[in-house]
Amino acid sequence: PEDFLQRVAMIARSIAASSNIAAIVPEVLDDHLFISPNIVSSGRSMRLPKNFNGIPDGELAAINSATTWRVRTWHEFGGFNTLFWLDYLDLWAFHVIQLAGNRMYVACDLQVQHELSLLDPNNRMSPKRFENYLGARSAFCYLYKSTREGFFLTVHLAAKLCLQTLRHDRS
Repeated sequence: PEDFLQRVAMIARSIAASSNIAAIVPEVLDDHLFISPNIVSSGRSMRLPKNFNGIPDGELAAINSATTWRVRTWHEFGGFNTLFWLDYLDLWAFHVIQLAGNRMYVACDLQVQHELSLLDPNNRMSPKRFENYLGARSAFCYLYKSTREGFFLTVHLAAKLCLQTLRHDRS
């Protein structure tokens, strides 16, 4: 939106005294389809109430696109994790930063349109990119999720691999 920076600045001023708020997170849409942010609970993602503004209860998962981070937060964590250099960096960042006790301010009235390459049916992932995606997703689950969630991830990844293989064979 045209007033994005002004709105972020206004929110930043209002939360400046709350040192445990690490980021301002907008709502992200891809071709008007809701993408982010979501509350994560028991391995499931749930959308926040429509037009939610504030600090949600529970763990927030979101994509970094248009998220405004406190620089201090990244200094405390030593920057980005090279294990998640492309895929799953967003989920890793939100997970570990909140695990350390930080919170996120969600501004769903700030809607940002963003084209995600992973959702573009006309530009399928190359096998190398898909391999990176699988590796990052598996590493994230292994490092940060339960055995139960790992099982469901395995089933989900097997299904994705079958679909990706079928798509690749048709092209």
